Amino acid sequence: MMGSSGIIIVEDEPLITLMVEQMVEDLGLRVDGSAVSEDEALQLLDLTSPAAAVLDVKLANGTSLGVAAACNDRGIPIIFTTGLPPEEFDQFSDGHPVLNKPFSFDDFQAALRRLLGN
Repeated sequence: MMGSSGIIIVEDEPLITLMVEQMVEDLGLRVDGSAVSEDEALQLLDLTSPAAAVLDVKLANGTSLGVAAACNDRGIPIIFTTGLPPEEFDQFSDGHPVLNKPFSFDDFQAALRRLLGN
């Protein structure tokens, strides 16, 4: 589906991180790393060149919107994940796909395939 690049995950709930990592691996892709905060995620972006990023909108210490901006600057496609109601998606989504938690493997797979052009 892609070259050597993997996926980064920004999520502050450990169980959801594990679930998303498993979904990525089940799709035959690699996880380049995961972060629980915006600072960690920005460091991860500097260390990797991911093919895509899965970003939880609301983190314990803020949001992932700064990470989204950094991804946009680098041309890294994004999937947002959130527990927010769909009517609030327009406030942050900026045209990126949004998966409402809890989301299914099928929804995740479809969103990632669209993102990566596959």
